[in-house]
Amino acid sequence: MEERDSSFIWKIVLVIFLLILVGIIFYFVGKNSVSSTKCSECQDCANWVGEKDPKTHQLGNSGGSNYRIFAVDNNMGVSVLSNSDRKSITVAINRDGVRNYFNIDVGSNSEFVKTFNKEIRQIFIGYFGQAAGQECILLIMADGTVEYIPIVKELKNPNWRNMSDSEKFNSRGAINGLTDVVGFLYLQVDNTSGYYSVGAIRKDGTFYDLMEFVPNMDL
Repeated sequence: MEERDSSFIWKIVLVIFLLILVGIIFYFVGKNSVSSTKCSECQDCANWVGEKDPKTHQLGNSGGSNYRIFAVDNNMGVSVLSNSDRKSITVAINRDGVRNYFNIDVGSNSEFVKTFNKEIRQIFIGYFGQAAGQECILLIMADGTVEYIPIVKELKNPNWRNMSDSEKFNSRGAINGLTDVVGFLYLQVDNTSGYYSVGAIRKDGTFYDLMEFVPNMDL
């Protein structure tokens, strides 16, 4: 009788031990799973910016300048719409808007389509410096490069009214040195001079100050 009771007790102990062991295994498996999800979504990981490229910046004090996000509200008479094929845009020129903003007379309203050989991911109208004159259309392409079209230089062309649609607002190609770009934001840059610019945001969280690239752009 005692041997049967002892055997029964040992079986209970063994079952309890196995249950504890299974519980420990599930605990650590679940902990690792949660940690993995947290690592991809937590604030620390979201703020990680990777190795610093010497040509990129972060909001706040960076490279001797203080970068702040800037909101812009203007009506320059130029609008850009992406088309359903995602490889072309429709540019619309409003005569009155252009005259009021740039003091340029283009004669009449116009609209034309521009086609690219890469898919367009985002369109942005940017301007740089301290006054009007360097506005351009910026386009993020599927490969993370940025193509641009100058606005003022096109509108000021003395042959504008006699040009065909195929001759107007053509891309100047990709801005050399920009890679992995996923978005844009307007910037107010406070340094020794101070100016407005566009930040080309990279997928690692840093951004390029496009004002630094303007000297090499056909604006």
